[in-house]
Formats: sequence, structure tokens, C-alpha cells
Amino acid sequence: MAQKRIMIWCNPRARSTVFELSIASVPSFKAYHEEYVIAAMMGEEREPGPFASFPVLPGYAYRDVKKRLEADYDGYEAVIIKDVVAMAVPHGDFRYLPDGYTHTFILREPSVSYLSFYNISLKLRDKGLLEESAIDFTLRVCPFQPLYDLYKELVAEGKKIIVISSDDLAANPREVLQKYCKDVEIPFYESMINWKPNNIGFWHDIHASDYFSFIYQDAIKSSCYLPPSGKKRETSELPPELQKMVEIDTPMFNEMIKHKI
Repeated sequence: MAQKRIMIWCNPRARSTVFELSIASVPSFKAYHEEYVIAAMMGEEREPGPFASFPVLPGYAYRDVKKRLEADYDGYEAVIIKDVVAMAVPHGDFRYLPDGYTHTFILREPSVSYLSFYNISLKLRDKGLLEESAIDFTLRVCPFQPLYDLYKELVAEGKKIIVISSDDLAANPREVLQKYCKDVEIPFYESMINWKPNNIGFWHDIHASDYFSFIYQDAIKSSCYLPPSGKKRETSELPPELQKMVEIDTPMFNEMIKHKI
């Protein structure tokens, strides 16, 4: 079987890191975690802003990330990377995306995504790990538009795209993963259902920082998919600015989720 290359894109708090760790549990898969996020926050081309206090890391210009993801990885069945579109395509510039990848979008309803991200942003502020306000941070990271723009660009280019509902995956992981593996032409392994916790040996050392460790603590400790709680959260819990973004983003989400596997 020819080596497959897979990009995993998401809106925030869509269980995408759990999905990543599930797939990365397979030893014959080469995995990367948020290389473009590191480039946006700590690469030499980063823009002035809230991440100015982070160190600049060599090897994380956008061209470096693209080159790394297009490198030869002989002996692996698949190469996968999970990342955030807003960080990978600043200002809608798609030129640094790697060639040769099948693109996966794992999506969660914007109302839930915004609520979850805003709440964790408040906690980051309380711990002194976030300089900007929780509202500003959420407004910068959560908007669906970059994800939707990439999706439309890939559709226009005739690229292979797979859409996954985060809730479907959590509720029926075996069924969804078996279907997904067939679609991306990789083998299904039982470890994708039950994996070892702390499966992050492939992450960059910077992700051991307090900032990242706090954001990803639940995913890092995970060893299986947990079914959706079914608890209904109301957008009225959000500040008005974020309620407005949910209204803007929901039609884009609805258009994409219609194509879920």
C-alpha cells in the first residue's frame, strides 16, 4: 500500500486532539502536532501581538514547516498532522500548505466550540497564562471563516476532502473510524479505539509548557473516546460579541457538516 498523507483541520474544542492521538497510536504512522501553530506563535515570521513573550524557535518559518511535511518518511504507512487553519494560512495565504495530502475537517457546532474555548480562556487568564482578554483571544482563534475559506479553496481545486462530525465520532468511534480509514485508504487498528494515555512523544517540547499543557490536559490523559454528555449549553452564557460570532459561523458549519461521512 502506498504511503498516505493526511491533514486534520478543526474548529477549536472539536475533540481534534483526541482524534489525532487516536490515529497517532499506530506506530507505523508518522505524526505531527500543530506545526503551523508553533510557526504562528514562535516562528521567525510571526506577527507582533500576544505571543511576543514566547521564544523564537529556529526551523519554524512557514516554508520550513511545508518542507518538513513534504519530506520523505520511508517505512511509514502514513504521515498525519493536526493543525489550526487560522495559524496555517495567515491572511488567506495558502502557498505554505503541503502538497500531496488528503484533507480532513473534524467539526463541532460553533455554539459548543465558542463556549468551551471561552471557558478555557478564562481559566488561562486566571492562571496568568494569557495576556489578552478571554474575549479577544476567543475572537482571534475561534472564528469559522478561515476553516470555511480553506474548505471552499480545496473544493475548487478538486482536492479530496473528508468531513467528520465530532459528536458522531465520540458517540460511535468504531463505526466512524472504520469508515474514515476506508475513505483515506489507511488500515484500521484497534489502538484507534483504545490507546495509551500521554501518547504525545511526537509533540514538540514546547507543548510541555504550562500554557499548552493546560489547554490539552484532558486530551493528553485520554485513552478512549467518551460519548457526548448530552448536556445542552446556551449561547446566552457567552458575551454578546461571541454570541454574534456564533450566529455568523453557524451557516458555514451547517454547509460543511452536510458532507460528513
